[in-house]
Amino acid sequence: MTTYDTEGIYTPLSFDDVDLTPLELEVLKRMRAVVEAKGYDYIYPHASDGDCRYYDIKNVLNPVSQLWEEQVDYAAPACIVGHLLAEMNLGETIDTVTNESGIDTIADSVFLDYPPKERTEALKQALVAAQKYQDSGETWGYALMGFEKTLASWVAKREAEKAKVVTF
Repeated sequence: MTTYDTEGIYTPLSFDDVDLTPLELEVLKRMRAVVEAKGYDYIYPHASDGDCRYYDIKNVLNPVSQLWEEQVDYAAPACIVGHLLAEMNLGETIDTVTNESGIDTIADSVFLDYPPKERTEALKQALVAAQKYQDSGETWGYALMGFEKTLASWVAKREAEKAKVVTF
């Protein structure tokens, strides 16, 4: 189980005996790397302002029009999912820098190079959980914990469905 001990030290959930798809496993590893790199105690500064961005936007001067224009800075991931996308080199595959359509569409819109059966409900719900923890002002460590618990729960549901045997 993913927990924090009394000193606030993160203990990852073990997925050794869990049947993850290759994409779920890759996203899990990359999400852990993102949080470790940024820090378990990191709090996303835009969590409460409703301005959800995968990547930062910078203002640049257009040399032709001499007007300032907004430009996506793919070198500067913003939210936890933006950092995950950058870690997986998928940042420029998103159709929008902002999360206008909702995080729950990301598994289908970003992971297009993966087979549809790998873009699972478990992965989608885990990403939603991480984003919700972050957006509520929690640390990225807690967002990772929410990601892992949700992934484990949905994978367990999937495995239970597979194990059901229909008898007459």
